[in-house]
Amino acid sequence: MTKAMGLVLALQLVTVPGVHAQERLRALVPERPAGMVTDRADLLDATTRDRIEVRLRRLRDSTGGEVAVVTLPGLDGYAPVEVATEIGRQWGVGGAYEIGDPRRNAAAVLLLVPRTPEQRGEVFIGSGTGAEGFLTDARAGEIRDAMLPMLREADYATALDVGTTLLADLFARELGSTDSALVQPRRERGRAGWVMLVAGIVLVLALLVVVAGLANGPGRGPPPPGIGPRRRRGPGMAPVIWGGGFGGGFGGGGGFGGGGFGGGGFGGFGGGGGFSGGGAGGSF
Repeated sequence: MTKAMGLVLALQLVTVPGVHAQERLRALVPERPAGMVTDRADLLDATTRDRIEVRLRRLRDSTGGEVAVVTLPGLDGYAPVEVATEIGRQWGVGGAYEIGDPRRNAAAVLLLVPRTPEQRGEVFIGSGTGAEGFLTDARAGEIRDAMLPMLREADYATALDVGTTLLADLFARELGSTDSALVQPRRERGRAGWVMLVAGIVLVLALLVVVAGLANGPGRGPPPPGIGPRRRRGPGMAPVIWGGGFGGGFGGGGGFGGGGFGGGGFGGFGGGGGFSGGGAGGSF
């Protein structure tokens, strides 16, 4: 065997497994959706899914910032950061704007994998390159920490509702929106204010569940979100136990305002999203 042939064989041994691994990673990413929420793990009731969808569409329409929510049943051995980054790139989350536009790549991917007897649950918040100045790894970690008490109770719907509310608040403030349906009131700073903000969000979600139950009434259709299988529990059903890293972060308390959209469709994400692997995640 000549040296040239040996070099070619060595390169094949190195590159072929790498190419195969990259193909597996790409195959793990769902097709680019028409909306902001892709629930492949079937964790969201219809009411919560619609509320998150409206919130994130409103954020995109008022600021240009894009947040994609993705649930997957598993990660096929890949790290959450790898999958979230690949989703952001393949879907082009935040990539609809021209180079030089401050809205370009002002984006995030919120990835959630449920806990099962066979695997740990995983959550990761990936930051687009245009959002890294404000959705820092530390800030993404604070939002993750706010979700963890609900994730540990398998209350995935409430966790995603809270996480997207906090992301929408952050993006709206940083991108100049004063929309009261996105921006949360702030009266305090530091850990106490952060806890009050998240507690206020959970309280509002719980009230929505109660109102939905009263509207249905006995024998008037399905029960409100959260009454049924454990993994699809509706908003506000989990006990909230605060702890961990909440230093700095958001201040203030209170819930979020209402509001929605009339007419029109949603065209999905643009092309060429920029994600470099920034963000924060964890297991539960």
